[in-house]
Amino acid sequence: YHHTYPYASYYGRKKRQAETENWYPGDVELDNYNSYMETMVGNLTCALRAAELLDENDNINMAPFDNADEYRNTPAGSDPVLVSKYQRGMYKCRDMANAIPASMFDANEFEAKWGPKMVFFKCMKMTELKICHQFGLVEMLEKYGGPIDPAPYGAKDKYDAALQMVEIWDANSTPEAQHIDNFFWGTAETMFD
Repeated sequence: YHHTYPYASYYGRKKRQAETENWYPGDVELDNYNSYMETMVGNLTCALRAAELLDENDNINMAPFDNADEYRNTPAGSDPVLVSKYQRGMYKCRDMANAIPASMFDANEFEAKWGPKMVFFKCMKMTELKICHQFGLVEMLEKYGGPIDPAPYGAKDKYDAALQMVEIWDANSTPEAQHIDNFFWGTAETMFD
């Protein structure tokens, strides 16, 4: 570490430590880690069971996604097309998680038990975000441009058409317009690209 780096003393081992100590985790560190993981997974499992996303055998419970009544009183949930899109997305996530061979999760016991569920919940979060973004995009486009006809875009519904419209605008924008978009809407890493 460079001597002017203010946090150098917090990271890594020093030369003498590396020579005199075994830097591999020992039994105490392994026990601490296992205890930590057990607590975190136990708490998360309890929360997922309480939310009825896992059943008593820790299998993914799809029943909450079949009941769309809880969404009906929300702006997005009032559109049956969007609710159906959400439900189909959740089933696609389940099917994808179940289609991954068990051999992909054979690195350790934790991965074998929780790997497919982790795939499902990550897919679930990504699907929810995509659908929420589509809803917001359609609201904005229809507010300023009127109803969206999916037919010209080869889309199944106005939500997929809205995404297609953005891709078309993106593909046809000038480098200058893309630079301005990156500045205002990009991440901190891409805002000056």
